[in-house]
Amino acid sequence: MSAGSFGFYGQPAQQQQQQQQQQQQQQQQQQQQQQQQQQQQQQQQQQQQQQQQQQQQQQQQQYQMVEERRSLMHQLFYIKQISLASPS
Repeated sequence: MSAGSFGFYGQPAQQQQQQQQQQQQQQQQQQQQQQQQQQQQQQQQQQQQQQQQQQQQQQQQQYQMVEERRSLMHQLFYIKQISLASPS
């Protein structure tokens, strides 16, 4: 009677240990997933930085084009003035 009841009480302890091991494995998996998510976030941040750099380059190119046009317009204006001022 006592041996049977002791055997009966012995089984749940093993089940509890198995459950604890499973929980630990799940926690490890969760940690791995979190690490993967962090890596993905870092990659996204790097991509955003690259996009920002590209945008800055585009803005600089546009600014250069505007400056070139402005200088050309000035040159044309001066040429017109000189041609009008000089007697033909």
